[in-house]
Amino acid sequence: MKKSLLFLLFAGLSLPLFAQWQKMSTNLPDSALVNWISSPSPNVVWGTSVDWAEFGIEPQPFIVRTIDGGATWTTSLFKDTYSEWATDIAALDENNAFVITFDFATGEGSVYRTSDGGTSWQELNEADNGIAFDDPFGFPNIVHFWDHKNGIILGDPDITGHFEIYTTRDGGDHWVKTEDPDLLAAADGSEFGTFNGFGANGANTIFFASSPVHHRIFKSDDRGLSWKLVESPYEGDTTSFNSITSFVFEDERRGLAFTQYNPNYPGGSPNSKALSCVQMTAAKAGNPSPLPIIQNTRNAAAP
Repeated sequence: MKKSLLFLLFAGLSLPLFAQWQKMSTNLPDSALVNWISSPSPNVVWGTSVDWAEFGIEPQPFIVRTIDGGATWTTSLFKDTYSEWATDIAALDENNAFVITFDFATGEGSVYRTSDGGTSWQELNEADNGIAFDDPFGFPNIVHFWDHKNGIILGDPDITGHFEIYTTRDGGDHWVKTEDPDLLAAADGSEFGTFNGFGANGANTIFFASSPVHHRIFKSDDRGLSWKLVESPYEGDTTSFNSITSFVFEDERRGLAFTQYNPNYPGGSPNSKALSCVQMTAAKAGNPSPLPIIQNTRNAAAP
C-alpha cells in the first residue's frame, strides 16, 4: 500500500543574509567553476567543476579538494578529456571519493573512484564492478554513501525504459543493479531523473524525484533495494515545470522538499525562477509541529 505524505505549500519572504563569506581560490582554470561539492567532515571538501560558458561542449574534468577547511586546495583530473561532465560526487573521507559522469561525445555514463586523495582515478566497469552506465542512454544523476561500505547510484531510465539504480555493500568494489520492472519503469520517454533531486532520512530511507511534468517521488526504506511511490506536491499537475531539487529532514517524520523552476522546459513561467520550499510531513494523528519554511532561497546562504 502506498504510504502517503502530506504536502503543504507555504509562501514566505526572502531570507536575509547575515553570514559573512570569504572568497577562496581553488586553483581551477579561470573559465572553470565549482559545480557539485561533498563534505564528509568539517575540514574536508571535494568538488567537481564545469565551464558554464562552454557547457555541453567542453565540460571540465577537474576535481578540487581541501583537507584543511579551505585554507589550501589541490586539483586532480578524473580523466584527461574534456567531454565528460561530472554530474555528482560523493566523498567518504580525505582520500576516498566517487565521481559519476556523462560523456556528451559518446552518450555514455561512467563511475570513477579514488583512494589516494585524487592522485589517481579508476573507472569502474561491468565485468569487475557490476556498473553498466556505458550502455546507451546511461546517465547517472546522483551518488550517495551512508558510510564507507554502503552506497547508491541513481540514474535516468536505461535503454529498457527503467530507472537505473545500483547499490554497493562493500565500499564500491561491487555494485548490484536494483530490478523492479513495474515500479521503476518510466512513465514515458520524457521522464528522467533530476540532478540532486534526492534526500536521505535516517540510516536507511532515501527519496528521489523524477522530472517535470511527471513529478513522481520514489522512496526506499532499505537503502535502494526496493522502492515505492509516495504522494508528490505536483502529482497530476502536467503544467508545472518546477523540479524537486532536494529533500531535507528534521527527523523521521518531518522534512522539506525544495523545488525550482526549470528553464529547460518551454512554457514555464519566468516568475517561477525562485527556489521555493514545500513542507512535508508523514500522515499521523494530531497536529505535527511545523518546520521553518524558506522561500526564495536563491538569495540565502550559510557559511
